Amino acid sequence: MRIEISGRSRFFHGLAMCAVLASPILSEAARGQEAGGSKFDAKALQMTVALMVDKGQGRVGVGITNPSDTQVWANVGIEAPGRVQCGVGKTSLAPGERTWVLCAVDNIVANKKYPITAEIYLDEKMSVSAGRKEGTGRFRHSDIEWLQNQLKPLVFPLTMTGVVHSDSVSLFATMGGKAGELLVNEEGLQYSNADKTLAIPVAQMLAVKPRIDRQHWIIVVEYQEGEESKTAVFQRSYGRGTHEGLDLFMRGLMAVYRPKATAQ
Repeated sequence: MRIEISGRSRFFHGLAMCAVLASPILSEAARGQEAGGSKFDAKALQMTVALMVDKGQGRVGVGITNPSDTQVWANVGIEAPGRVQCGVGKTSLAPGERTWVLCAVDNIVANKKYPITAEIYLDEKMSVSAGRKEGTGRFRHSDIEWLQNQLKPLVFPLTMTGVVHSDSVSLFATMGGKAGELLVNEEGLQYSNADKTLAIPVAQMLAVKPRIDRQHWIIVVEYQEGEESKTAVFQRSYGRGTHEGLDLFMRGLMAVYRPKATAQ
């Protein structure tokens, strides 16, 4: 899983989910303890981990979901290899909500196990213990590559080759359409193959909707041309396209695209 926190946060709000090509593996071993007569079971909490970008820095994010109807507080830490304090040491876990805590881990390594602990408390002063939640996070090489691409400075133009264009999502287009080049710069998108060229200025973009998995990727762009609303679909050619460079390309595209504010 990859998550970006961004001040511009289009498409993403606060915690913003990027296109997920692979998810980190989390194996959990949890134990709940009763303290001070508490009936709260820390095992009920659910923990996930993700690589994140916050203010230009790579972070490990720990997401804790509290499915109970009890407000609790957590002190989260990660062993990397010594204990790293996550967040400010006190995180409020509201009933029925997921809360993300950032951990400043340097030099994140693929396929390494990162033990995570969350000490749970029943009061804001963190004086009444409700037990501990434990887990282990592990990231794949593709997750590390994604993070490295997110931290690279953007240098335009960014280009994807082996791309087919159509007016709608079509399996036939990916198999038989002529592949070309898709370019993004500060002005917008430009596409060209042997038969056609297409330019979509940023000012005309209405929506950018990526659909990405490990086998294929599609970028649907809705845009305005005069009085007419149009759709352009760009996707990987099965014959010539790849995923290489896609993370950086999408980062550049979303950096230049600015959704129009919705009238209140």
